[in-house]
Amino acid sequence: LRIVLAGKGVFASKIVNNARELTVSIPLQNGQMSVEGKDWIGKSISVYLWRTGDARYIFDTTVIGNGVFFGKAVLYLKHTEKLLRTQKRRAIRTKCNIYASLFIIKDKVRPSISLCLFFIKYNLVETKSGYRCLIEDISESGAMIRIGGKGVPNIQLKMQFTIEGKLIIMFGIVRTVEYNSDIDQSRLHFECVHIEPQMKNQILSFVYNIMSPEERKAYELFPAEEDPEAASEYENF
Repeated sequence: LRIVLAGKGVFASKIVNNARELTVSIPLQNGQMSVEGKDWIGKSISVYLWRTGDARYIFDTTVIGNGVFFGKAVLYLKHTEKLLRTQKRRAIRTKCNIYASLFIIKDKVRPSISLCLFFIKYNLVETKSGYRCLIEDISESGAMIRIGGKGVPNIQLKMQFTIEGKLIIMFGIVRTVEYNSDIDQSRLHFECVHIEPQMKNQILSFVYNIMSPEERKAYELFPAEEDPEAASEYENF
């Protein structure tokens, strides 16, 4: 685990028991106990965890006590029903509110292929109006998109928008759709298949800069392990 305590930074810990409460080892910074167990009680924390071969998760909770478990100093964390799956691969997402235009494309999008081999002009800037949408979170490998009406899975889209005044064009596929009939809106899980390198770097810069210092460090300290067979982070969100 990586535990973020506001004002104190990022700590390393491990789950030692999972019962009525989540029991974790005393969080350490650089191998040292910089905050004693009793001083954690009542604190609100963010917890990042990596499940080998699965994904990275985050949840917010409260420390409800401290004690000893099988001879080790531990903290007791309150369980939460809001466990957010942040990613399957190492692409880091961030929440945002960016308006974009969507364009349906019929030719097959292929990653990392010479542009002259296929009909799609990846660097063509659309000047006509597309379908209006709102990007709710983004990484260089995909996005969560909100649209009006009922979305359709497995269609190919071109998404055009700006980040900090820089044009971004992403080509990809709608992997899954969440439709809310009460408000007649859909959330599209969009996997990016093609993006130009300079545009990818612009997204990476935006995502990294918008994160808090604690969030950056929490991600940076995770082991660089991932499941090579895992699907895209947006495919089975």
